[in-house]
Amino acid sequence: MTTNNITDIYYENAKKQKEANAEATQILKDAKAAQIQEDNALLEKTATAAKDKARAQYNEIYDTNAVNQYISEQRVAESMANAGLTKSGLNATQMTAIQTSRGNADNRARLQEQAAIDDIELQLTEGIAQNQRSLREYEAQQDAQLKADNAAIDTQATKDAQQAVNDYNQSVTDAANTRDTEIKTVTEAAKTLNINKFDENGALGLIKRAADQYSLSPTEIATMCGAAGISYKAYADLYGDGEKKWAQNHIEIATGLFSKGEPNNYLFIKDVWNEADSDRDKRYIIEDFVTAKVFTPEEAEQALNYLPIIRPEAITDDPEEVLKTLMKATENGNLNNAPLAFLLCMAGLGA
Repeated sequence: MTTNNITDIYYENAKKQKEANAEATQILKDAKAAQIQEDNALLEKTATAAKDKARAQYNEIYDTNAVNQYISEQRVAESMANAGLTKSGLNATQMTAIQTSRGNADNRARLQEQAAIDDIELQLTEGIAQNQRSLREYEAQQDAQLKADNAAIDTQATKDAQQAVNDYNQSVTDAANTRDTEIKTVTEAAKTLNINKFDENGALGLIKRAADQYSLSPTEIATMCGAAGISYKAYADLYGDGEKKWAQNHIEIATGLFSKGEPNNYLFIKDVWNEADSDRDKRYIIEDFVTAKVFTPEEAEQALNYLPIIRPEAITDDPEEVLKTLMKATENGNLNNAPLAFLLCMAGLGA
């Protein structure tokens, strides 16, 4: 697991929470809208009923006006009949007055009826407008709350993710420290067995168990072997890594150890060198040192130039002369310190 994996978990959870909040907010807004729609429908139903009632009331007034007109006209007709008259100017005037009065009464009633209807419609319009304002305010409140909740979720997710990363890094550090401490303890125990008690096999057994327990890399195993004064070749032979694995790993390990400049690792480096079957293989090793940035290309060329000086027979015949030649080359600037140390190590003359 990486720290990115950890943070992704918290941010994905935060995303799901925000999606759930958005869905819940939309449900609340939809419910409020449905309620407002029902309220508006009730307002319209109430307004329709009120207008129908007002019209019915004014229809009664219109009917009353018609009845009053009829009664008035009958009275005039009866009065004329009693007087023995069938038609007169007074009769016509009175009839006109009655009709005019009826018309005026109806007009007043129509104006009152329209005013009542207008008032009902105004109340309906204002009621619906108020409901819509209430809906918009509610939606705005819900949106603001959602925004605030989402911000809090993001803040908490970032905080929790950072804490989880810190905890993870601490656990990795603790595990690495524990691992390093255990490896050092085993290395010291192996060194004691090998050097003080001359029990190389026992020392190798300790290193083998540590290698299995902690999945040590070849370089780590070689470092332990070097620190305990054991040849990695002995480790490879004893536990069946064999020549093939040795050939696959020895250059990588040798360059890594040599770059550390640890004297206890020279035993292993020399094993690697001795594994080389020819000068060509030794040249490959030096070239790998360039790849590993132990040598510069110029230093590799220097090492190659002085390879003949450390021929086994030359070292056997006159090791002091070999050492003198190498040191003089260094004094003259023909051999840098890095290839000098390497050549001395491979010649068994120290570093």
